[in-house]
Amino acid sequence: MGYKRVVDTDFWLDDKVVDCFSPEDRLFFLYLMTNPHTTQLGVYKLIRKVMAFEIGYSVEAVNTLLERFEKQYGMIRYSEATSEIAVRNYLRYSIVKGGKPVEDLLLKEIRQVRDKSLLDFVFQSISTDPNLNDSVKSAILKYMNGNDNDNDNENDVSSHESYHESYHESSNPRWKKNRDKNESKNREQKLRDDFRKLAESLSQQWQSNIDAEEANKEIRNG
Repeated sequence: MGYKRVVDTDFWLDDKVVDCFSPEDRLFFLYLMTNPHTTQLGVYKLIRKVMAFEIGYSVEAVNTLLERFEKQYGMIRYSEATSEIAVRNYLRYSIVKGGKPVEDLLLKEIRQVRDKSLLDFVFQSISTDPNLNDSVKSAILKYMNGNDNDNDNENDVSSHESYHESYHESSNPRWKKNRDKNESKNREQKLRDDFRKLAESLSQQWQSNIDAEEANKEIRNG
């Protein structure tokens, strides 16, 4: 039995869908939200040839649609390196009911994403949503806080390795490979720093929304 995916009926009333989407655009976006490779997170692996086969388009047509949705509409991000796709606002609608099982599933799916920049793309788009499901908020913040802890441990190891590699660089024929490895770690470090900043922004924004809602209640009840 297949998974159930949620498509809000307001999809058909959305200004962008009404004013900008062609019939092909509508089919393609519905496919991205409901195809059998989707996850609750909205970030998943999807090869271009598979897309073409499943919706009955040519690979060239799929390439055109991907470019349009990424560059013109800003609704997706596609990773050429990992063949993963991120649907920007998927998390706004994919979670109907929360709870511990949902949170655990999201954390599992987050850890499975290979191109972590896709997570940043998704999380940034929902950072100002006051109605975001509590389980989604919790999963995002737990993942980001966990990344910070992992990063502290990796920094200790990385410092030792960097010293070791620098000392032996002139005599070790594999020094370039080690240097590339360090550069990759530095890129991962930067991405984790960005995630930490985003986590702080999310927490502040959500707390601000809660405070504003409480203040409005007091005014109404005053």
